[in-house]
Amino acid sequence: MRCPIENASHEKGESLITSRQTPAVSGPPIPSFILVKPWTPADIPKSMPPLPKITNPVLELAAFTHVGMTKHKSDLSYDRLEWLGDAYVELISSSLIFQTFGGMTTGQCSQIRELLIRNANLGEYSTHYELFERANLPPEFKPRGNQPAVAKPHEIKKVRGDLFEAYVAAVVLSDPTNGLTRVAEWLKTLWATTIKDQIRSVAKTPGLQTVKELGATVTEESKLPPKVLLSQIIGAKGINIRYEDLSKPNKKDKYNNKLALFTVGVFLDGWGEKNKLLGTGSDLNKKEAGQKAAQMALNNKKLLKVYQDKKKAFLDALGET
Repeated sequence: MRCPIENASHEKGESLITSRQTPAVSGPPIPSFILVKPWTPADIPKSMPPLPKITNPVLELAAFTHVGMTKHKSDLSYDRLEWLGDAYVELISSSLIFQTFGGMTTGQCSQIRELLIRNANLGEYSTHYELFERANLPPEFKPRGNQPAVAKPHEIKKVRGDLFEAYVAAVVLSDPTNGLTRVAEWLKTLWATTIKDQIRSVAKTPGLQTVKELGATVTEESKLPPKVLLSQIIGAKGINIRYEDLSKPNKKDKYNNKLALFTVGVFLDGWGEKNKLLGTGSDLNKKEAGQKAAQMALNNKKLLKVYQDKKKAFLDALGET
């Protein structure tokens, strides 16, 4: 794959970036899967990381030029850079999530990725770094005095997200040797500010960090779903372990308020208990919420031992041990 880079000129009444020469350069680099290491709590910064520099002035101008401000179709704008940056953002985020949250389902991993790469979130980053203010945009995107911009809010939001993705691509392309690494490390730190709670949570649950696709060993016990394991430990004939929906009406995920949040409780009827709540779990997926509830019960070793002892005594009496 070959990609043209064009020289820049800035003349009154003309486009900021105009085609003059088209020296060929190597195609954009493809990120190595191990380009960055998994997140740990130590990666969570106290403040937003600095913006990496675009080392090529032509690409820097292009990254801040709206296609509506170009004079010719061949002129550079952030349009194609945004397209490429979108791919880098998705691939780098996927790699980080895959390595950090190895024990999560693909659905859960997709939900975390959506938090990171959705346009609203990228737009917030763009606002922090003031990319919108640096951009050469059509008049309708700029406020006039006390008058707000003519462009609709969702159009402005999209431009903010597009500028961020274009900037990512420009950093990578402007530095063929180190650009991709610099972008990946920057995004890793930046995204850690958004999912810091999830990073801290997974660090406390080693099983969720195990990436079996990369050859990590998984114990037989950890292969079992929490519900199955709980049933094996304290279940027996006449013992009822049930799961009930405890979700509150219209309860939304705190990270993405467009998604419904389910809460499930696991209850025990037996071993001298009636309607005993053993644990609760919340998730965007009701089945996963049930598994989390079972895991909470499993984590309560002291309580489980009480029921394990009763189960053992029961089986001893039946002569089944």
